[in-house]
Amino acid sequence: TKTARRLDKVRAAVSLACDGDLPEDPAADIVAGRTRIDRAATLIRLEGRWRELVSQSSAADGDPAEQLGRAVLDATNLVCTTVAGIAGSPAAKNADFDTLILDEASRVIDADFLVPAVRARRWILVGDERQLPPYVDQETEQHIHALLALRAAERDQIPIEVAVDRIASVHDQLLPRRRIRRQPTVDLATRIADDGSWAAHYREHLDAELGQLGQELALLPGPAKPPDADAALITALALGRSLSRFEKCVTVPAAAGVCARLTTQRRMIAPIAELVREPVYGGDYHTPDEAELVRKKITPFTGRGYRQPVTFFDGARSAKSAELRGTGFINGFEADLVVGVLHIWDRMAGQGGLPAHPSFSVLALYKAQAALIERSLARRPLRRLNRNVIDSIDKIQGQESDLVVISFVRAQRDKKGLPVWPRRGTGLWLQDIHRLNVAVTRARLALALVGDRPTLEHLSGDDEAERFYANLFRLLDSGGGGMQYVADPEL
Repeated sequence: TKTARRLDKVRAAVSLACDGDLPEDPAADIVAGRTRIDRAATLIRLEGRWRELVSQSSAADGDPAEQLGRAVLDATNLVCTTVAGIAGSPAAKNADFDTLILDEASRVIDADFLVPAVRARRWILVGDERQLPPYVDQETEQHIHALLALRAAERDQIPIEVAVDRIASVHDQLLPRRRIRRQPTVDLATRIADDGSWAAHYREHLDAELGQLGQELALLPGPAKPPDADAALITALALGRSLSRFEKCVTVPAAAGVCARLTTQRRMIAPIAELVREPVYGGDYHTPDEAELVRKKITPFTGRGYRQPVTFFDGARSAKSAELRGTGFINGFEADLVVGVLHIWDRMAGQGGLPAHPSFSVLALYKAQAALIERSLARRPLRRLNRNVIDSIDKIQGQESDLVVISFVRAQRDKKGLPVWPRRGTGLWLQDIHRLNVAVTRARLALALVGDRPTLEHLSGDDEAERFYANLFRLLDSGGGGMQYVADPEL
């Protein structure tokens, strides 16, 4: 009886302290009571230590919470963060690490890379220079190009169009796959001149900055330096904001001794990897045997309605011209095809040993098309597929999905509905080999390509992109190896 009363007091005290009821079983009471008492004692010790830190700190030491953050960071042997995250963390302000491992390093420019790099004694960069380069705010870049064009037009007494062409010739030689959009740059320069902001705000500041840059340029040795301050700024803008330290490292012969190339992939079925093996990696891209992939549950997602894991749905016989929306294009016929493919997969999920709830992504070469597909899918919701991404290709690097649909969007027809071949140098967004590589290799188990074959086959202006599409249709036309070509789809 005395023990029971004592146990009741313990239960009541611990219940009050820990804000919860204890079980009725006496043995369970004892165990649970001790656990909660230990937990409370630990919290009391932590509170005491916290008060001690607060009382000992002075204004010069900074905020106690910040001190605690630094103490935790000092005692931690692994920290995961973004380059922006560590830059803005007060606790990491004076942090010191043995090793920095930078993932997706091909997307990080020097200025961002240096933020975590200066905090580490050695660096390990992981990435793929054949995937997407760093993101560039094209509006800011275009604004600077417009200002340079206005300055050159005034100085040399030439039309703005000629000045923009000069800038583009320097920029496009450095970055042939991301050329200057000439007419929008001309239009922007004209607006800046007409609204008075060039004379009132920009001219004086730009002259001063370029004058300082010219003085620094004169001190540089060697014949390889840019000929003038304008060219130096264009070069710095193009290379400094568009190339990663990773790409610079792997393309310099002297860095060969510190680079290790990983050439075997184990994340997708072989037919998908075959799309990029030759045109993107020159054959140096390998897939292990099927048995190893099966052990990793990498098996084709096929069945009734979708016979081959890589299928191209050609809308050439039915598609109309793609419509221009803002700076991008939409294609309603392709949007309907994409939603139709997703519903085929949705019906297949869980049947015949297939995954019951596979993940899926929809990628479009134009953001406006992704938005159109989003709206179409909202009217016909899926039941079994788990959504990952419905967006432009740039949003998915570093991610993957079991199933992926790609909408190429572009198609052009004359008044009779016949295909019109794209002019050389047009459709460059569809000829970015990095973007094409990322798009097709996001899929693990199945890939659906929705496009207009005549348009894609006749794109020209980029040799690598031409090889990519030639390889794609060669594989599809062979009719083997998990590939299928559907000439007149009805979904």
